[in-house]
Amino acid sequence: MARAVVSAVLTLTGVACLLAVLGNAPITTLGHEQAWYMHSPGRDVVLFVTTVTGMFCRFLSKAIEDRREKVAALREAGKARRRPGIELDRWEIVYPLLFSVITFGAVLTHVKAPGLTFENVLLAFETGFIWQTVTAGKMATKSTQP
Repeated sequence: MARAVVSAVLTLTGVACLLAVLGNAPITTLGHEQAWYMHSPGRDVVLFVTTVTGMFCRFLSKAIEDRREKVAALREAGKARRRPGIELDRWEIVYPLLFSVITFGAVLTHVKAPGLTFENVLLAFETGFIWQTVTAGKMATKSTQP
């Protein structure tokens, strides 16, 4: 399970980075139209996948941080030889997806360029990575409005 999640996250990140790099390259097509990922809905799909990839990366980093705490506790207890593994719970993976639309809405409000740029892809990834902060701000704003 853990290997599949890690490989999926790395694959999605690689695809997003590749599209971001290709987005800044000159476009060569047979006609005058732009590439599919340079305008909506293709651009939005790339940004959404990048946001979800950021969420998954935060999930993995949280699992690694939890493992570090367990290793430190074992070290203090004198059981430093035992190394706990990284625990990945499938419901903890699903949880960020429940908020992905709210988080993606925050990305779309901050995207300025009409096409797909490296800055937009980076913003989408970072917003996905800090999704708890983004959704907490959106929820607080909604609860204070009459």
